[in-house]
Amino acid sequence: MNTGFSLIEVLVSLAIVSLIALITLSGLTTSLDFNKRTLDRSDFVNSLVILDNYMKKDFQQTINRLSRDARGSYLNHSFFGLNPRQEGVFLAFTINSGDISPNFPKGGLRFIEYIIEEGTLKRVEYSYADRTFDTPYTSQSLLKNVEEVKLNFIKENSTLEEWPAMDWMENNGLPNIVEISLNINNFGLINRRYLLTGEAI
Repeated sequence: MNTGFSLIEVLVSLAIVSLIALITLSGLTTSLDFNKRTLDRSDFVNSLVILDNYMKKDFQQTINRLSRDARGSYLNHSFFGLNPRQEGVFLAFTINSGDISPNFPKGGLRFIEYIIEEGTLKRVEYSYADRTFDTPYTSQSLLKNVEEVKLNFIKENSTLEEWPAMDWMENNGLPNIVEISLNINNFGLINRRYLLTGEAI
C-alpha cells in the first residue's frame, strides 16, 4: 500500500502554506505601519501641546520694555515679529517670568526668541533681558517638519504681517493678539491665536 504524497499534493500544500505566510506577513506589516503612524501622530500632538504651552505662557508674560543687545545698545522696539523667508528668528521679545532664584539672581526678566532652523521650530531663552556676548541661554527644539510659518499681528482694528508696524518710528509697544499658522509636513495647517496682556516696565 502506497502511503506517500504525490507531487501535486506537495505543490498544493506548499502553495497553501505560502499563501498563509503571505497573508500573515501582510497583516503584520500593516499593523506595524499603523502603529508607527499612531506613534508619530502621538509624538506630534505632544510636541504641539508643549509648543502651545510655551507660547501661551511667553505671550502672557511679555512686557513692553526696551532691552539691550549684546553690544549694550537699546533695541528700537520691545517686540519683533516677521514672517520668515527661509530660516532665522521670527519672534523676539522680553518676558517677566517672575522667577527669582539663585540661578537667576538678577530677577525674572528674560529675552525670548523663536527660530526656524532646518525645518525645526526652536525656542531660545536668554537668562537676562539685557544681554552680553556671554549671556547664558537655553535652546529647545519644540516642533519638527515645519514647512512654513505665517504670522499676523492684531492691534485694535489693524492687522499687520510684521511687527513693529513702522520700524523707523519710536517703540510701537505690543500687539494685542498674535496669530500663528504652522504648515507641518504630513499633518497640514495648524492655527493658533494668542492674547498679549503685558504692561510697560
